[in-house]
Formats: sequence, C-alpha cells, structure tokens
Amino acid sequence: MSTELIITLVIFVLTMAGFACNKFSFGTVAIFTAVALQATGVLTGEETWAGLSNSTVIMMAGMFIVGAGLAKTSLLSKISRSMIKPDSSDRKIIIGLGIMTFIFGLFVNATATATFMMPIVYQVCKDCRKEPVRLVQPVAALAMIWAGVIPLGGNAGGYIGFNTMIENMGGTGELHYFSTMLSRLLPSIAASLVIVFFYDRYTAKKQINPVEMDVENIAAKKTSSLTPEKEKFVFIVFALVVIGTVVGALSGLYEIYIPSLIGALLMSATKVLTPREIHTNCGLTTIFLFAGMLPLSTALGKTGGTEILGNAITTILGGNTNVFFVCGVYFILTAILTQFMSNSAVGNIFKPLAIASGITIGINPGMLMLAVQAGSSLALLTPMSSASQAIGFEKGGYTMKQYFLGGILPWITYTIVFCATTPLIIG
Repeated sequence: MSTELIITLVIFVLTMAGFACNKFSFGTVAIFTAVALQATGVLTGEETWAGLSNSTVIMMAGMFIVGAGLAKTSLLSKISRSMIKPDSSDRKIIIGLGIMTFIFGLFVNATATATFMMPIVYQVCKDCRKEPVRLVQPVAALAMIWAGVIPLGGNAGGYIGFNTMIENMGGTGELHYFSTMLSRLLPSIAASLVIVFFYDRYTAKKQINPVEMDVENIAAKKTSSLTPEKEKFVFIVFALVVIGTVVGALSGLYEIYIPSLIGALLMSATKVLTPREIHTNCGLTTIFLFAGMLPLSTALGKTGGTEILGNAITTILGGNTNVFFVCGVYFILTAILTQFMSNSAVGNIFKPLAIASGITIGINPGMLMLAVQAGSSLALLTPMSSASQAIGFEKGGYTMKQYFLGGILPWITYTIVFCATTPLIIG
C-alpha cells in the first residue's frame, strides 16, 4: 500500500467524520479535504482546484440567482390566494398546499420551501379554523420529497458533477439531465398521493405542544418588490433559461450552463437583484461542497482507493451482485441513517462508497449514486434528519412519536417504489 494511498484513506476517514459530527459547515469540511490533499502532495494544484472551473459550478450559481429573481415576484403569492379559499374542504386545502409546495420546490431547496410555506400554512389554518398539527407535517414532508426532483433549480446540472466523480474514480459516467427525475418521479408521486389522500388517517390530530399562529410574514408575500414591467421581464428570463437549459441538454449544441449564466447576468444588469442579494443567493455552500469533494474522488481513483473501498463494500454485501439488492441496500441504509443525522452528511459519506462498489462489482455506479442521493433525501421521520423537518416539527407542535408516525407511511411507500423501479429505469 503506497504512502499516497494511506494518506488518501486517512483524509477520506477524517472527511467522513467531519460530515458526521455536524460541528462544521459542509463547505468548510470539503475545502479542508481539498487543501489537505494538495498539501500532502497527493494531488497537484491543478487537480485539486479543477472543480472551481467546472461547468456544474457555473450552472449552479446561475440557476440559484435566476431562482432568487423569481422569488421576488408576486407569482407564488397569487397562486396561493387563488387556490385556497376559507370555505375549502380538507382535501382541497391539502391539495392546494401540496401544489404550492411543489411549485416552490422547483426552484429552491427543501429548507427554503418549508420556510416559505409555513406562513401560508398558518394563514390557511387561521382562515379555515384548522390546527397547525394537521397540516404542517404534510407540507414539510412534501417539501422534502419534491426538492430537486424536477431539474430546474440550482442542482439541475448535478448530474455532470456525478459523472465527473465517477470518471475520476475510474468508472464511466452515464447519467444525463433527466436521470434524477426519472429515478425519483414515480416514488415522489406515490408518496405524495399517500400524503394527500391518507394524511387525515395517520397525521397527528391532537395539538400537544403549543405553537403561535404567526402570520405576520404572509403580508410580505402578497406583494412584489418589483414593478409590473420587471416582473414580466423576470418571468420571460426564467422561462427562456429553463427552455434553453433543456434544449442544450438534449441537443448538445452548447454547454447547458450558458442559459443560466446569461439569466444571472440579466438579473444583475437590470437590478432585479442587488449585489448583496446575488452574493447571498448564489449557492456558495453548495459550490464549496462540490468543489471540495471532487478532489477526493480524484485522489481515490489516482491512488487505488476505489478498488479497496469497493472490495470492502462487496465483502459487506456478502458477494451479492443483484442490482435490486445492492440498490436497495444503499437506499435503505442511507434512508434510515438520515433520520438521525444530517441528510447532507449521509449523502456525502456514501456517494464515494457507492461509486467504488459499483465499479468493482460491475453495477452502474450512477444508479447507486442516485440511490444514495434519494435515500439520504428521504428525511421525513425526525426533526434531526433535516432543517425542513426541524421547521415542521417546531411549527406544528408535535411530539417525537407523532412526527414519526406521521411520516412513516409515505416513507415506506417511497422506499418500496424507488427500490422496485430505479434499477429498471436507470440500471
């Protein structure tokens, strides 16, 4: 075993520990990893910082900025006011809230979606005389389930990063623009249907912990800080960015980050977003995480660490190479662990392992990456699992038992559908 390999494996273990302890930001841990790999001579400077010039980084930043511009318009508040009336039935209320949650989730992450939706949920509860405990958890669960499923937000180009990691570790990256959507669409629909049509049977009915019906922020969502002309401009820019990204991904005529980059520049040039707003909304944490973790995959492939990790996982799996079994193991293991530790930490720990074992046993590593991504994102059962569920737990006034029982049925539904369909669709 070479010195470079030993150093790489030590850094790998320290990185995973850094993610798991949840005492440092993920961006900080990732950048530390990159610096350590360069400082120890495992990677050159060019190899270490290649991720910062990666097209994925440019696309992430651009899409985050364009999405922030859309969030300043009155579109979503108009939709909310038109969909839910004070005399709406329970089913109409949950469907209306579900549609709004889905729309928010197209452009921002689960935490932002849950944050945006809570004032709306409280306003609906006040207007329709409902207890928050009946509606908050279903909305928080839908925010988690649909985040990143449709490739329109800041993570739309994530598949490029996945492919790069796989190729750096010696495999072949075969994921495409719609891979994440294809793997997660059916389980997301199935879990959402369970929430919409059965939430009244399993969601908590009794308010145990008191909550304040804070609806002061809802007023801010009823108006826009932009002029009508600028609102129309933002709608047009956003639509063109989405169309341009999809066309680029399907045709290959140009790099898919170009539309989002142009859109971001237009948001700045027309002063839809201020410089401070651009800095706040460009997704720096996500960018640092990606740019910092990419060197680790490069080092594992360069030093032979991929083979060692792959063989270790194969031993744990008992030599079973059945694609449904391996996919199910990665998904269920991450879906369980994410209930007790940060979903981002779980995903970052298991993605390199998924790539290594996929390459070693001859299973599409991209499919296993998607299993880890989806499993670690199925954070529905505890407030420790993700920020969106912590928001839901607090704002709904639940007990731990109530929250677990309220999320278990959609969790099981999603798990079964994902493990049964993804190997057929992606594998």
